[in-house]
Amino acid sequence: MMKSQVWLALKTTLERRRSECQVTGDGVKIEIDAGTDYEPDVLVNCGAKTDAEGTTAPSPVIIVDVLSPSTARIDAAAKLDNDFRLPSVWHYLLVSMESARVVHRRRQDEGTLLTAVHTQGRIDLDLPGISFDVAEFHRGTDLAQPAPTATKTRDEGAGPTLDHPGRGQPLSARGTALGPG
Repeated sequence: MMKSQVWLALKTTLERRRSECQVTGDGVKIEIDAGTDYEPDVLVNCGAKTDAEGTTAPSPVIIVDVLSPSTARIDAAAKLDNDFRLPSVWHYLLVSMESARVVHRRRQDEGTLLTAVHTQGRIDLDLPGISFDVAEFHRGTDLAQPAPTATKTRDEGAGPTLDHPGRGQPLSARGTALGPG
């Protein structure tokens, strides 16, 4: 259900903006290189359309993985690092099934990565120019109404962690692992 809710939230938001980008779910993969490909739970492809079979997205901009106990380690480590090898990828979202938490890793203009953890409020995806409320991903679940907390963001490769009251949980020193919730 969570994957469907994420797909619907992104599709609805893109349609409101009259975007030409495609939202796809299971079954469409991204190719990192000749020997590595992944099938994210949801992705937004902008620019060139998926191939004729609809199995490969040539221009993924947003990649979303819903964290399950069996995939959390892979999604939060290898896939996260590999996905940003594609120049078209600007956003990687990890959506928790256990808490109202979304980890947003975003490519900055200068190429560094910024990581933020949101438990409420809006997430802005500058490319393709959309934003949505974290609760939209968790609608219809017991997680739809999170308790207020604070966000930690970390500019990968830059100085100290920055606090942003009102959204999120602490990050580890690496900036990708979640602290206690």
